[in-house]
Amino acid sequence: MWKKTLGIAMILISMSVSAFAAIPRDQMHIGGLKLGMTLQQVAAMYGTPVADTSGTKASGGLYYIANGLFGGWIDGQINAFGQFYFDERKPGADRVVGTGNIRLGMTADEVVQRLGNPDIKDGNTFYYKSVEHGITWREHDMFNVYFTNGRVSSFTINVF
Repeated sequence: MWKKTLGIAMILISMSVSAFAAIPRDQMHIGGLKLGMTLQQVAAMYGTPVADTSGTKASGGLYYIANGLFGGWIDGQINAFGQFYFDERKPGADRVVGTGNIRLGMTADEVVQRLGNPDIKDGNTFYYKSVEHGITWREHDMFNVYFTNGRVSSFTINVF
C-alpha cells in the first residue's frame, strides 16, 4: 500500500517539477556571452569591451560589447560579468541567439517549446531561473524574455 502511494507521489512530484524550465546556469547565454565571463574572455569573442564613462549610478561597472550590440555589468565581488543584455535596435541584433536558441520575433509558444514553462510570468515577460544557486549574492540567475505584440522583442540575463 505504501509503495503504491509513494510511487504515485513520486510521479506527481516529477510531473510538477518538469512543468517548469530547468536551465543550468552555464547554459544561459546571449550571443554566447555567459555569466561569470571575464573581460578577457569577452574580448576574445567580440573585441575589447568599452567601459561606460557617463558617471551615472546605473552605469557603474557597465561595459559596451561589439560596438554596443551587447552590454554587461561587471560584478565587483567576482570581477566578472554578472548581467548581460543586447540592444535589439543595433545592426546584427536579428542574428543574436540566446538560451535555447531563442531569437527575436519568436512567439510565446515557440519559447515555451524550447525552454518549458517560465518560472514566473509577469505581463509580457517570461522569467526563467537557473537550476543552481546564482553567482555571488543572488539566489538564482534569470534568463528573461520580453514580448511585444506576442513576439520576442528582447531578452536579458539577470536584469530584473
